[in-house]
Amino acid sequence: MRVPGAGIGRAWWAGLALMAGGHFAVDTYAGVLVAAMPALANRFDLSLARAGLVLSLVSAASSLSQPVFGHWLDRSGLRPWMLYASLVLAALFTGGTGLAPRYALLPVLGILAGLGVALYHPLGALAINGMTQRHRGLAMSMYSAAGTLGYALAPVAVVPLTARHGAMALAPLAVPGLLFTMLYVFSRRIWSAGWGGRPEPARRGSPAAWNWPQVIILNGINSLRAWAHMAVVAYLAFYLQGRGWSPGATGLALSVHILSGAAGGIAAGALSDRWGRRRVFAGSLFLAAGFIAAIPPATTGWTWVLLGASGAAVQATFPVAVVLAQELLPANAGLASGMTMGLAFGLGGLGIAASGAMADA
Repeated sequence: MRVPGAGIGRAWWAGLALMAGGHFAVDTYAGVLVAAMPALANRFDLSLARAGLVLSLVSAASSLSQPVFGHWLDRSGLRPWMLYASLVLAALFTGGTGLAPRYALLPVLGILAGLGVALYHPLGALAINGMTQRHRGLAMSMYSAAGTLGYALAPVAVVPLTARHGAMALAPLAVPGLLFTMLYVFSRRIWSAGWGGRPEPARRGSPAAWNWPQVIILNGINSLRAWAHMAVVAYLAFYLQGRGWSPGATGLALSVHILSGAAGGIAAGALSDRWGRRRVFAGSLFLAAGFIAAIPPATTGWTWVLLGASGAAVQATFPVAVVLAQELLPANAGLASGMTMGLAFGLGGLGIAASGAMADA
């Protein structure tokens, strides 16, 4: 799955832009369901518990299926129809939630949409891995940033749309995803160069075969990082409003924290190509811990700075961790991607409730 040539040229940028664009699209659909949940809850008269159950089931299915999809991709190789399927699943079933006639179908439709998102993550990461050797960190960070932007911007469009027109307004949102799929059909020669091959399996006793303990440790650390990041995002609004911040300022602060992560990821990815993955990964973790710890005693002005800095630092580790896992398991790069991008987030998400319990204590 190696594209000839390791340099950066027009074809490289075009292929990267298309793969990153797909990540933007599927993660936008992932953000749609979260942003539309108040409208869906109003339509079906749901309690917070029942609304939360839908989101939990969708998140779990999406996160836990990514290593499975990654392993499948390692064995089968990348195929263009897989990319089309992931986009169509995400678009159709996300839009379909707005047409669900009863509550019982919501988790079913949400899970099917989540599986489309889940398939794209290791698929795109595996494609990025095959595009270059010298600039993997930069490429993965830009791919990751596109997904972050999509997820962060989804509420900007969905919340006012559903507030005005109700949950039925979700149905037309499937159209952009289907049009996006057609773009990939017609641009196949640009982004699918080198697809179809399979990596050589790691032989027992080879260096790659002994890297599993390192990958498990890496994913354990990444799960803790995801826990910290998701807990901050989940409870930041409660904390800032408790300090007297207005709802508008609180929402802007959350956007600053999330969007700064995209910039931090790009910077870290480029630096990891020069300084090494482990150095940048460890350094970003230490910076993130320091910035987050400094938020409570900070003044309002410094809180804005620290929210941006902590978002950049905590998300800086993400693309670096994906590339590091792929390099540790070159024959199982899809599985490594699925574990780092999906499973770690799923495990980290389980800690949100624990963080809330500790805050209440």
